[in-house]
Amino acid sequence: MADTISVVCGDGDFGPGIPTPGCRGGFDFTMLFENTMLSIAPAAGFLLLMPLRALQLWRRPTKVKKTLIYDLKLATAGLFFLLEIAVLVCVTQSSVKSASSIAGASLNIGAAAGLILLTHLEHIKSIRPSFLISLYLAATLLFDVARVRTAWLLSTDVATAAVLTVSIVAKLLLVALETREKRKSMLLTEKEPSLESTSGPFNRGLFVWLNGLLASGYSSLLSPSALPATYEELESASLLQRFRDAWMRVNRESSYALFWAVLKCLRWEIAVIAIPRLSLVALRIAQPFMISRAVAILQLSDEWSLKAGYGLIGAFALVLIGTAVMKAAYEHLGFRATTMIRGGLIALVYEHMMVLPLGGINESSAMSLMGSDIEALAEYFHATLCDTWANVVQLGIAIWLLYTQIGAVCVAPIIVAIGFTTASLTMGKAISTRQTAWLEATKDRINLTTEILGSIKIVKLLGLTEAMESMIERSRTDELTISKRFRRLQVLRICIINLPPVLGQLAAFAAYAIVAKIQGAGTLSVTQAVTSLALIDLLISPLQYLLMAIPDTFSSLGCLSRIQDFLRREPRQDPRSSGLSISTPSPPSIQGAEIGLSNLPQKASGSDSGHEDTILSLEDAEFGWAESSSTSVGTQGEKTFNLNLRRSTNGHLVMVVGPVGSGKSTFLRGLAGEVPLVRGRMFIKHPDMAFCEQSTWMANASIRDNITGESDTSDPKWYNEVVRACALETDFARLPRGDGTLVGSKGTKLSGGQKQRIAIARAVYSRKPVACFDDVLSGLDNTTRQDVFTGVFGPDGLLRRIGCTVFLATHSVQHLPSADLVIALGDRGRVVEMGTFDHLSGAGGYVQSLDVVAKSSDDEKGDTSDQDQLDEPVEALVGAEATEEDRPLATDLAVYRYYFSSLGWPRMGVFITFLIMNSFCGAFLYVWLTMWSGSSDSASNSRLGYWLGIYASIGVLEGASIALASYWAWVIIVPAASKNLHAVVLGVTMLAPMSFLSNTETGLLVNRFSQDMRLIDMILPRAFVVTGFQLFSLIAQVGVAIAALPYIAATLPFISFTLVMLQRFYLRTSRQLRLIEIETKAPLYSHFIDSLAGLATVRAFHWTPSYVQKTFRLLDIAQKPFYLLLCIQRWLELVLNLIVAAVSVLMVAIAVALRDRVNPGLLGVGLVMMTGIAHMMTDLIQSWTLLETSLGAIARVKHYAETTPNEQSAIERAEPEIKAEWPTRGALELKDVAVTYGEGMEPVLRQANLSIRAGEKFGLCGRSGSGKSSLVMSILRLAELASGQILIDGEDISTIPRSLVRRRISCLSQEPFMFKSSIRTNADPTGQASDAEIVSALQRVGVWSVMTSTIEGSESHVLSSNLDENLLSHGQRQLFCFARVLLKKSKVLLLDEPTSSLDLQTDAQVQKLIRTELNDCTIIMVAHRLNTLLDFDRVAVVDAGQIIEIGEPRVLMEQSTSRFAGLLEWEAATH
Repeated sequence: MADTISVVCGDGDFGPGIPTPGCRGGFDFTMLFENTMLSIAPAAGFLLLMPLRALQLWRRPTKVKKTLIYDLKLATAGLFFLLEIAVLVCVTQSSVKSASSIAGASLNIGAAAGLILLTHLEHIKSIRPSFLISLYLAATLLFDVARVRTAWLLSTDVATAAVLTVSIVAKLLLVALETREKRKSMLLTEKEPSLESTSGPFNRGLFVWLNGLLASGYSSLLSPSALPATYEELESASLLQRFRDAWMRVNRESSYALFWAVLKCLRWEIAVIAIPRLSLVALRIAQPFMISRAVAILQLSDEWSLKAGYGLIGAFALVLIGTAVMKAAYEHLGFRATTMIRGGLIALVYEHMMVLPLGGINESSAMSLMGSDIEALAEYFHATLCDTWANVVQLGIAIWLLYTQIGAVCVAPIIVAIGFTTASLTMGKAISTRQTAWLEATKDRINLTTEILGSIKIVKLLGLTEAMESMIERSRTDELTISKRFRRLQVLRICIINLPPVLGQLAAFAAYAIVAKIQGAGTLSVTQAVTSLALIDLLISPLQYLLMAIPDTFSSLGCLSRIQDFLRREPRQDPRSSGLSISTPSPPSIQGAEIGLSNLPQKASGSDSGHEDTILSLEDAEFGWAESSSTSVGTQGEKTFNLNLRRSTNGHLVMVVGPVGSGKSTFLRGLAGEVPLVRGRMFIKHPDMAFCEQSTWMANASIRDNITGESDTSDPKWYNEVVRACALETDFARLPRGDGTLVGSKGTKLSGGQKQRIAIARAVYSRKPVACFDDVLSGLDNTTRQDVFTGVFGPDGLLRRIGCTVFLATHSVQHLPSADLVIALGDRGRVVEMGTFDHLSGAGGYVQSLDVVAKSSDDEKGDTSDQDQLDEPVEALVGAEATEEDRPLATDLAVYRYYFSSLGWPRMGVFITFLIMNSFCGAFLYVWLTMWSGSSDSASNSRLGYWLGIYASIGVLEGASIALASYWAWVIIVPAASKNLHAVVLGVTMLAPMSFLSNTETGLLVNRFSQDMRLIDMILPRAFVVTGFQLFSLIAQVGVAIAALPYIAATLPFISFTLVMLQRFYLRTSRQLRLIEIETKAPLYSHFIDSLAGLATVRAFHWTPSYVQKTFRLLDIAQKPFYLLLCIQRWLELVLNLIVAAVSVLMVAIAVALRDRVNPGLLGVGLVMMTGIAHMMTDLIQSWTLLETSLGAIARVKHYAETTPNEQSAIERAEPEIKAEWPTRGALELKDVAVTYGEGMEPVLRQANLSIRAGEKFGLCGRSGSGKSSLVMSILRLAELASGQILIDGEDISTIPRSLVRRRISCLSQEPFMFKSSIRTNADPTGQASDAEIVSALQRVGVWSVMTSTIEGSESHVLSSNLDENLLSHGQRQLFCFARVLLKKSKVLLLDEPTSSLDLQTDAQVQKLIRTELNDCTIIMVAHRLNTLLDFDRVAVVDAGQIIEIGEPRVLMEQSTSRFAGLLEWEAATH
């Protein structure tokens, strides 16, 4: 076929523009270009991709119903197919037909046919509008506009033009139908997807799907449950699976194993970011050429230039809108990958934490990884992986383009760039090292704070509030000192990032001017200056990002390294599951606690035990740690012991007894798989067992949830039986919300006895075949202890009924006759006896020495008819549950004033002065350059020294002001504010009453010292400093832009109004999301704390999978506001860039229309300024918003400081008014005292009158709930006096500061308190005693020898060693705390059942110490073991909140009507 294409207009050339000025107005594409690039290329691309997408959809199930929209889609697609056929017919009949036009029309028919098939599949198989169809239709719509224009300009081809016009209408209709969402048409079986998942490409590209969230946040209060669902790929469960698989597949010994694992895991998410990122690079490179082209076109006045100007308007619109959309798209994809890294690594860290051995992690190290390293890694990921490579590409292209403009002198800014890049690389490792040191110091402070806040009740009880507060303050001071080392480098980094634009411009223009002077040529014209500025900006911009990314990369690798080190830790080996056997020819040399149970009569290990009914079997078993243990244990010489328990319908009760430190807890932990099996064999048929540790673990949930735990089924009848057997019914009746009462962090709202009974109830409710109880009866009074033992462990107890094999380690030896088997442990964990009680009670060994007499079952039941079973909670009766504090909805001026006052007003004035100097110099550089280029000296190149010297001076002043402002902010005022605000939060917390602290989750408190302080230390200062720089610079730049081009001023009111309204609309939602993010982290923190504290319990019950699932739920909730906040930030950036794009396009349009009145050079300057102002406005509003949202932390601090109650009262005198030696004698008197736990609540102690002489030993006894502990709490002022007076040495303690009262009175509670520090600091937290006194006290209580057997070295070295949690047993820790009492040397000592966890011999030792070491001290002791009070001077019996009897114990026990005698007789009957 002959080619009849027009040769007059050069349509046979590729073009792209027609070479003949007169043809089609001289402004059009050649037909060959249109046919090839605008028709054949998109159709061929669609036809290549369509089969792949169709095949992918074909394999999917149907997800969407066929509706009217489906019918309209197919009908429109069919019409479009017919129109394409018509186009082909018209083309073949056209006078300008060609091979390329026929080929294009033919391919378009194929594409239209494929469009019908793909439309059908996309509608019913995909829940979102088709990306491929939408992209193809949108692109070809733009291309068809050019094709239709050309067709109509060809007057000989009207038919083709008409058909193409109709096809455009069909395409528009098809685009409108295809982009409709299908949520209402989805099948009901389909899970409700997120808005993002069902949005089409235009909806997602312009973030329209976020408008509903922004509107809701603007008009109402958001809550976590009201937030829309997030992208499905962000679900924690699927992320954990992906990250775990990637981590398992890499070589974990590699230095960057986790880095490669993350890359492999997210390789496709990272790869897809390259498409919009490369598009953005191309669009940015086009901008200097468009500005240059605009200046050139405006210098012409013919008709062609006018049409070219209109085309330039379209080009500006496409490029600037494309830049805005591509920037938002790539950042959104990058931050989505960031969110995936955050969720995946947190889940991976938690899962690994749950399999680590006990002692392999301290309480908060995993939380520190979550709160510091993973968060920091999430911040750095985007800059390091999403931007770095693209900035390198843009930097290389920019250098080449600059060379084309100014020649060889382009090396001047390149040399500057190389110098600063080298400096950045040099300091990169130093920044990482110093940041690591800062993060480690932060982690140490958070660990210490978490530890102390978790035990705040005991801290107050012991009078250590000031000591612990000082310790935390010292840790904070050390942290800030270390942070300053990092901050100084940060200032240097800021200078390295911000000085290249100043010095680069100075170097380029100075070099250009000097070369021109030497060559005798003229210097810069305005046009050259504008073009050069645009190209230098194109070079410097990616350089700045690279300079920021270099240290960020080192920091990211440091964070990854710490996370990687944690994940490399070896998990515990549980030998129970498979009957694992570890055989050694002889006992190994181990410095650790081991228990030897040797050579069983019936060999049983694993599957070859030979007995299917074997429940548990041990052979030559030794449990222990290789290091850092409390005792050294081995087998008992030649003597051997056997243990083989078989199934029994009545179960087994094995009781383990022995002195303190004999290894009872180690043995039970070994059975639970928590202590390594050093040698021998162990077989347990049911590795999932009930386990109650000696230190009771309570999850931060309701009592009912603590009892039911993660049990698979709910059984109300069984639950009621368990509650009744554990004597909890009366407690529930007295609690405000019954068993729905929240127990608080670590059970702070409950007494020790209540916690123990709830833990027992949890074990019984689970109905496990094996159960281990570690001294769980120690905190109960005799009545309750006997009732619980009878109902749970006795012959008719619940555990017997379900056939459970029970191991009970106890000091309550009166219950030994009920045991089926007794195991007695001795020194260093040796098994000294094992057998039935009847056999051992006459064997002349340890059991016989306990002098326990077997009682009949009737005797064991005792007379409990009138016993009140309520334990006495310190805070359980304090009102209703605390609710989460209201979120401040507005960051008003008061919050700004509060923050600025913490910064210091004089320091703020100096900082603002530096900002003004910086912004003035930065703006005046442009003014001076314009004055220079427009002066007569420029043409003659005279007075070069004058112009260049002042230009250089202004640049130096700008650089100096950047350095000074940054140093002043980061190193001087920010650390001072951080210290002040931390001191406020800490002081308020430590002075808060127990009624407040016990009703506040520890996670919320810790969040104030971790998340809020992180915002105050890191995020808020950055937002504050950047906002200051950007605000002052924007004001100066706008002034210069208006001076350069007055037309810009017309847009200022619109821009200002839009920015204010936009910021208000955006800020409300942004601030709420930031606060919700902080608040939703608190449950996640609490869950981490609970999981760490109850690690042994959770694993023993086999609840780890359930706890991991709970982590998924909490993490998904916490991820939602984090991700949505990043999304709306992209929305804001997109809207701002679109506004600036609209203003820039409007400027070009006005310039084209009024080109005779516009100076082209000034227009170029204006456009460059607009580009700078666009970035500056974006940065300003984002930093302003970040400042506002980060100020939420300040608002929380302010709200917390102003609303938290203070336990100090107005009538308290100042400490200097109290004598330094008070109390000198220790005389105590109660006058008509009534005690309550809260205002408006019923008194728990009424009309108490008591006089205790100085030096008197006074005992308090009575049933649980009688008011004994309340009396002690009132002396310590932890309970409030409703009326009456308490006098100590004649001083009314209500007028003495509470902290001083507690410091001057010694106290020893049921629960030993220790913290992560040296032995010296733990023994003497106030630092008053000498090393010799500390060693003497530890020797007198009998724990010094235990320490020196494990820690070698001098006395000073031993005391300086950290007090490891495995160094002492529970009972030995109590003895250690008694040494602390000896060192305090107070005249008044309060003892709240301090020996409940001690065996009888150790109890006798403590009683002897009380009599000998504290003989001149007034002692008030609450006792459940009444025999310990017989040698006291006097005792008081408390019942129903009243003191009903006082007298000498020996006298009272002889009186038949005495209540004390009755209690003593009952205790004797149960022993």
